[in-house]
Amino acid sequence: MTKFLIQPNEFGICADTHGTPMTTSYYIANYFHKRHKNVIRDIQELQCSKEFSGLNFEPTSYTDRQGKERPCYNVTKDGFLILTMGYRGEKAMKIKEQYIAQFNAMQEFIRQFNKTRIEYGNLTDALQDIYGIDAPVYFYSNEINMINKLATGKSTKQLRAEHNLETGASIRPYLSPSELTLLEHLQRYDISLLQIFKDYKDRKQRLTEFAEQFKAQTAAKQNSLLSGGTEKADKQSKK
Repeated sequence: MTKFLIQPNEFGICADTHGTPMTTSYYIANYFHKRHKNVIRDIQELQCSKEFSGLNFEPTSYTDRQGKERPCYNVTKDGFLILTMGYRGEKAMKIKEQYIAQFNAMQEFIRQFNKTRIEYGNLTDALQDIYGIDAPVYFYSNEINMINKLATGKSTKQLRAEHNLETGASIRPYLSPSELTLLEHLQRYDISLLQIFKDYKDRKQRLTEFAEQFKAQTAAKQNSLLSGGTEKADKQSKK
């Protein structure tokens, strides 16, 4: 069974522990309305090189509704494109377009995820420089929880409970792209604040103001894009 960095979404798009976006032959069969055994056959009969097959089609397994373990393949974006090249028809084309969009979105999410993870490490290093290695654990947890709540509106404990995560498990794979982006910026800003404001309340006030401004700017950009799209549609309808 494959271990995931990011769990599968409704299209089965996920990321393995190396950060590689992928889906499975099982999901592909479901979305293209094919028998899974036929999709497995299609993969096995592809006349691509062993190197390409090894990189893009990984034998694995899943548990069916009866609790039995069944064979399937993890399939990368490149593997998906090669496999579905022969799946023709208007419906098949729409499904391919949806999958490609999902793969691209996952790749962007992983990029943002990695940036946020790096900033988290930088922040914990900065906290250690300020408080020292022997500081109480809550010095660190309070800071991290504050930032998580500003980015998501929920405490770390609430987020873990929502996703049935163990204590200490990362919440980052379960955040939305916008939450991840805000979290990254908050962590980076907090690192600079730690050099100036030693009091937790001072940092919290400034981080709260930053989060509110960031959310307002993001909302304004989204509204601008939506209004721009509406204006374009109106112009086209008048032609």
